[in-house]
Amino acid sequence: MGRQAKLRKQRAAGNANNEGKPTPTPTQESNGSSLWGKIRNFFSPSDSQTEEIPSPDSFNQDYSQENLRLLGAVAWEGYQSQRRGFVLVVAQNDESPQPTYVPRPSLRKTLRAQGVSSEDIKTINQFISEYEPRKAAVLVYIGRDGDISISNPTLEPSPPECYDSFQQDEA
Repeated sequence: MGRQAKLRKQRAAGNANNEGKPTPTPTQESNGSSLWGKIRNFFSPSDSQTEEIPSPDSFNQDYSQENLRLLGAVAWEGYQSQRRGFVLVVAQNDESPQPTYVPRPSLRKTLRAQGVSSEDIKTINQFISEYEPRKAAVLVYIGRDGDISISNPTLEPSPPECYDSFQQDEA
């Protein structure tokens, strides 16, 4: 019997291990490093956790204020052609980041490539399910240090108005 067959047989019997070493078991992340973990820690801090929740990166606030019309236009154009999704902005180096529309079917693949946790992906998926595309957009910012910020602002002007104004500027 080959080595692989023996391992399969041991696994089936429930006592598989590698040369006497115990098989590692997954552990649940409890340090609050995901978005929901930070929110949970904020509202119910324990005595053992004294780590402060980082304030939102000023990048996402400044960027969204300066580029509100662009973000709204990208959100509406993406929604029109690819249905529900979100606008992704990734800060890299000192360059001005370019917003990208990510349709819902590409959500997991795109965000995992950026190192986003499964818990945050679920949160973003929930935002995508609930937002009103004619009034708001789901915006996801990934900062230079990998911190993530998720927002669902009601845009003024609305996404269709933002898109129309960009179309008029190009004409």
